[in-house]
Amino acid sequence: MAYDAVEALLQFGVAMLRAGNTAARTHEWIEVIARKLTFDSVSVSQSLDSLVITVRGSGEWITVLRNGAGDCVLFQPEMTLPSLFRR
Repeated sequence: MAYDAVEALLQFGVAMLRAGNTAARTHEWIEVIARKLTFDSVSVSQSLDSLVITVRGSGEWITVLRNGAGDCVLFQPEMTLPSLFRR
């Protein structure tokens, strides 16, 4: 459930940026929605071609990333860096 909510939050942020909203406005609304979804904390990082959202809820951290090509990556706490690059 939490993973789906974070993915929806990411899709919302990407849609706002693609619609022409400023990074500051997008960041603000992601925080508003994250609070409504009862996440304890949220961190948003934006660049020219990517959006990274990290949330904490129910004692776990979840991080999602969307780059300019539209790829989405979900980082789970138990993942190690080498395991992310294995296919």
